[in-house]
Amino acid sequence: MSEQLEVRISGRDFGISLKGYNEQAGAEIRELFAHNNTDLLTLLRAYLDVVHKKCELESKIQEVDSRIDLSMQRYALLASAQNTLDDSPLDSSKSSDELATNLESTFIQEEPHAPNLFDPLLQRQESPLAQKDTTE
Repeated sequence: MSEQLEVRISGRDFGISLKGYNEQAGAEIRELFAHNNTDLLTLLRAYLDVVHKKCELESKIQEVDSRIDLSMQRYALLASAQNTLDDSPLDSSKSSDELATNLESTFIQEEPHAPNLFDPLLQRQESPLAQKDTTE
């Protein structure tokens, strides 16, 4: 396969080096310039087609990458759960309700009680801003 391609674009002659291109790419380039005179519209369409295909491939790569990430997360979670089960033997003397309660208390933490503005204890306390200045 020749590494040099002579083409005519819009009436002007050009020499294009195909060095470094694989065989399939070289064949497609030769097919594009198979006509005696290639116009700029043909080149523009070919370029836009390449950009479109590139974007589709990048999108597919991102989709596959996200699937791999999700699979790895699921695997890590499964392995962690398996290790937890292996590390803590089940006590057969406990009922299933007790085990469920222990599991809930392990993984669910209650939020601290937020103060209620209508709590009588808070209403009885005097605001620091309402205190009189006794330094006079």
